[in-house]
Amino acid sequence: MDIDRLQQKLRTGTLPRARAPRTWVGPGSARVCMACDRVIARDDIEVECDDLTGRPLRFHQSCFDMWEAERAADPA
Repeated sequence: MDIDRLQQKLRTGTLPRARAPRTWVGPGSARVCMACDRVIARDDIEVECDDLTGRPLRFHQSCFDMWEAERAADPA
């Protein structure tokens, strides 16, 4: 995961800064990760959550962890 890409998505609002109210973890769904724009393979761990508007967000586990760290470090 490219940290610069993630920070850009946070700055532009593509990724929300607000903490997701609920998260689910499971096998990859072959959908695109919201952070890195790569497919989450079926043998990857996928983290899914909804933003505050109910929009589903899907991440690789490592991308989700980075999003959480960046979001919490600079909540502005």
